Amino acid sequence: MVSFSNAFCLFKKLLIFFFTCVYSRYGSLEGAELALENASDCTVRLNNVSAGGITGWYADHCIGKVALPDIRVGENLLEVSTPYGRRANPEAMYLGSFGVSVQGVFCAITKQPGGF
Repeated sequence: MVSFSNAFCLFKKLLIFFFTCVYSRYGSLEGAELALENASDCTVRLNNVSAGGITGWYADHCIGKVALPDIRVGENLLEVSTPYGRRANPEAMYLGSFGVSVQGVFCAITKQPGGF
């Protein structure tokens, strides 16, 4: 049996997100982070590469920031395995540490203009 720090967790749920980075002036995007609740109980992978450790927190101490591998131009696959149960369920996640330039219907990843 698997045990988690949350006694109300019944099992882990795998969340899969596909996204496309159509264009970046800088090639792959380095230094991106994923902010998510209960980050220490989650497993994060981007394009089949494990994310780094927790680098800090975002908004409050329950939302940890996890260092991501480089986001590449083209298709990307983000996998998050998170505790799930009566009192443990997936919360909002925030992908950040970069900027986005919007011109009409076109968006491009840019360098981060300020803090995450």
